[in-house]
Amino acid sequence: MITVNLICIGKLKEKFWRDACGEYAKRLTPFCKFNIIEIDEERLPDNPSQAQIQAGLHAEGSRILSKIGKNSYVVALCIEGEAVSSEKLSKQIEDISLSGKSSIDFIIGGSFGISDNVKASANYRMSMSRMTFPHQLARVMLCEQMLGRDPSKSLSCSCEKFKEGDNTATMRIISSSMDQVQLLKNHI
Repeated sequence: MITVNLICIGKLKEKFWRDACGEYAKRLTPFCKFNIIEIDEERLPDNPSQAQIQAGLHAEGSRILSKIGKNSYVVALCIEGEAVSSEKLSKQIEDISLSGKSSIDFIIGGSFGISDNVKASANYRMSMSRMTFPHQLARVMLCEQMLGRDPSKSLSCSCEKFKEGDNTATMRIISSSMDQVQLLKNHI
C-alpha cells in the first residue's frame, strides 16, 4: 500500500477546513496510508520586505525537506507548475504507485508559496489551476482529487473499487455537515 503525505505549511485554524480534511482522510485510509504533516509557518512582520519573505521561505523549505521521504515521489504545488486535469492527476498517481516508489509527498506552501530549493528538489511541479487559492482550500481540493473522478484510475481504486460513487456524493456528505463548505460545492 502506497503512502501519501500532504506536507503543508501552517495549521488549519478553522474547524470546517479540519472537518473537510478529516472526512477525506477517513475515506482515503482504506486505499493508502494517508498523512497530513503540518509544518509551522515562519512568522513574519506585517508588510515584510522581499528579503524577509525569502528568509522565511528558506526556513520553511528546510523544514519541508526534512520531512520528505527517501523513496518518495515529490510533487510541489506551485503557481508555475503544470495545470493538470483530474484524469491526468489520477493517471500520474496510478503510474507513481506502480513505479516502485513507496510514497508520494505533495508539498503545499503557505501564504508566500514554496522556496526555490523545495521546488528544485521536487520530481514534478503541479498547479491546481491558473487561479490562486488559499492554501487551506488547496489542501481540501487536493484531498478530494486523490479520491479520483474516474473510478477505474483513481488512487482509491489502485487497491480496490471505490464503492461510494463519484465526488458528488463525497461533496454532499461533507457539505451536509458543514454549511461553509456548501458554498465551495458550486465553485470547485
